[in-house]
Amino acid sequence: MSFFCREDYQVIMKHLWEKLTLKGKEWRRIAKAMHVMDYLVKNGAPRVIQDLKDDLYKIRNFQDFTF
Repeated sequence: MSFFCREDYQVIMKHLWEKLTLKGKEWRRIAKAMHVMDYLVKNGAPRVIQDLKDDLYKIRNFQDFTF
């Protein structure tokens, strides 16, 4: 059961995607956003999984990330 409405969901996901566009020196914020996304995949609504699949290329940019 979802406890937040569509607008809340959109705000949260927009914020997480924005964190993935930060510069490498802000790697801690990027890592935290990735941890939240991981949690949402495991415990969130199915639409989270679909949204992440649709933009998987943005996440794959961090596969070999070093700073």
